Amino acid sequence: MKVSLSFAKFPFLLGLWMWGVGILPTQAAVKLPAVFSDHMVLQQQANCDFWGWATPGERIRVLTSWDGAQIDVHADSKGEWRLQLETPEAGGPYQIQVIDADTLTLSDVYIGEVWIVAGERYVAESLGEVKASTSRSAQDRLIRVYRPEKELSELARSDQKGRWWPAAGPRMQDMSAVAYAFAQSIREELDVPVGILQIDYDQTPIYAWISMEGLQGNPAFAPEVEAYQAESREYRKNPSLMDPVRKEHPSTVFNGLISPLIPFGVRGAIWYHGESFVRDPMRYRKSLITLVRDWRIHWYQNFPFYWVQLPPTHLDMPFLAAGIRESQVEALNLPGTGMVVALDMGADFSPAQKSQTMGTRLASLALKRTYGKSVQDQGGPVLKSIQRQGQTLMLDFDHVGSELMLAGEELRSFEVASKEGPYFKARARAEGTAVRVWHPEVEEPYHVRYAFSNFPDASLFSVDGFPAAPFRTDDRPLFFAIPKATITFDPLKKQYKVALRYPAESPHIMRYTLDGNQPDQQSDEYEAPFSVNSPMDLQIRVEEREVLSEAILHLETMEHLGFGAVMRRGSRPHPSFAGGGKHSLTDGLLGKPIFDQPQWVGYGDEELEFVWDLNRRRQLDEVVVRFLLDRRHGMVPPKQITLYSSKNGTKFKQIATLDCPALEADVIRQVVSFKVPLEGERMLFLKLNTTGYAEPLPEDVDPVIMIDEVIME
Repeated sequence: MKVSLSFAKFPFLLGLWMWGVGILPTQAAVKLPAVFSDHMVLQQQANCDFWGWATPGERIRVLTSWDGAQIDVHADSKGEWRLQLETPEAGGPYQIQVIDADTLTLSDVYIGEVWIVAGERYVAESLGEVKASTSRSAQDRLIRVYRPEKELSELARSDQKGRWWPAAGPRMQDMSAVAYAFAQSIREELDVPVGILQIDYDQTPIYAWISMEGLQGNPAFAPEVEAYQAESREYRKNPSLMDPVRKEHPSTVFNGLISPLIPFGVRGAIWYHGESFVRDPMRYRKSLITLVRDWRIHWYQNFPFYWVQLPPTHLDMPFLAAGIRESQVEALNLPGTGMVVALDMGADFSPAQKSQTMGTRLASLALKRTYGKSVQDQGGPVLKSIQRQGQTLMLDFDHVGSELMLAGEELRSFEVASKEGPYFKARARAEGTAVRVWHPEVEEPYHVRYAFSNFPDASLFSVDGFPAAPFRTDDRPLFFAIPKATITFDPLKKQYKVALRYPAESPHIMRYTLDGNQPDQQSDEYEAPFSVNSPMDLQIRVEEREVLSEAILHLETMEHLGFGAVMRRGSRPHPSFAGGGKHSLTDGLLGKPIFDQPQWVGYGDEELEFVWDLNRRRQLDEVVVRFLLDRRHGMVPPKQITLYSSKNGTKFKQIATLDCPALEADVIRQVVSFKVPLEGERMLFLKLNTTGYAEPLPEDVDPVIMIDEVIME
């Protein structure tokens, strides 16, 4: 690595030079965006955009110490100015002087390789959070990270709050563990400074990361864009409503975190995402392609874009994660893209191991494809051909080395099927660079799939130890969604009107039963909204091309003393989980642990209040409140529940308080019921208050309290 003689080390030289060119600093109006600051890294051997603001018409002079260059530019009528800095080979430390009436000095500037590291979950997990090793030997001041503050925006911003810092000292703990592993590998191999633009925001849909221009050009995003724009219009009319600028809305992450960085010079981008969009795998394919194109258009640069395939994850519907992985493979049709497989990162991988492995695999991919280095390719075995031999299928693979490697004593996660029949768990045997699969009940095998599930057991590896990506050879329909139900409750008739739709473009049939049995191909076909009496046990599944979905929408109701009670007043629901109005918490509808079911109503306030008119005096022995715990989406029960009774609906008496018990630490998602005993209290009105949250949440998570029913017995 070239390290030059800098003005930072010999400031008197800079002073002589400035005196020689007639620069006499006075008072400043010039301003730079936050991404240009001390300790930054600029992309080497590039024409790097450099910009800022000053008084309109003012001359700006920029001096670079690596080559002694002097560049003049004038601020335009808006006070904006922009120029390009021609950077040398990697080196430093350098200084950049920005001068109009006064002088801004950027110190400790290095030239090297700059990468965007963006996304959710693992990108967002810091070295401190995963308890990765950050010993003194692991620290490296020539790895630099810029991390903006998480400020979302409705409109594209030109600046943000953020700063660069070296990967050393206490601040190192805040750096993304994946980003550090990636940067460390790049630095060790290339021996150059490495700069990371770390843009992380957990639990965000992919359309939040795409510009509005990119979204509006794609009809797949029309529902979200139209809903967001409508909510924004209502908010401007009535500012007392919830601010629509939230992480689940289109373009808000792009506008606040990405836009201010454009077009800072970068070599490429790495990306981890998918978990927050896992319920819409087919649309994720279009979304990922749109995102890559959108960023490249804004940067005016077809830079390399590499991502991590979704690792094993537990979900409540089959094939969701498999569908995301398939979509991530399809997006590789874009030139200049690449993917590392994480199928082996299951329960036996610690968070630190996952981060380290993801980062180093991404770095190896970049080193080979972007820098042309002779390192191991991260591609595992890839299916090359399939041949039927009697009652077996012989699968031949590329990218295996001399032979296939197995995890354990046998190959697992293979399934085999006839041309039209169901899949069976296959027996499999490795034979050099091929795998033979069969099942005794499949006499004429035709299709095969490997690791095609949410949480597969990876067993197939190349000789270098890289896992094979999941695959399937059929084009059978996969059901990545369950039918969506709109339910209207009639408290007088104790009846529900049910309207169904299936969020897919392909031809399909919805079949249902009302007796609690699973629908089959002889069950009633849904044609129009219908009415059902309470209690009900409704089950719905989808049929496409004579194949029935494995996932079933199950709607179950119950009756209780408060069934159908009118909510006289209550806290305002969260716009994304608004529920069904004044009967939404006493309509008898019980939710499953799936937050987007219509039974759940969400509230974004820390203190909630509800009052029900019970229509006549009732004696209650207990009240049971059902909450949804979903830690991945910031959904937790309250810390405390307090109940009040009243005879007239105006004066209330406190009758019970419950400090909610501790939640199970290892549970990610479940329905939690809290029972408040009342000992036969008589009342005409019931008031329920909640305060606080059952457990603390990360600062960047907006907590939501989800309730499906308040059961009065």
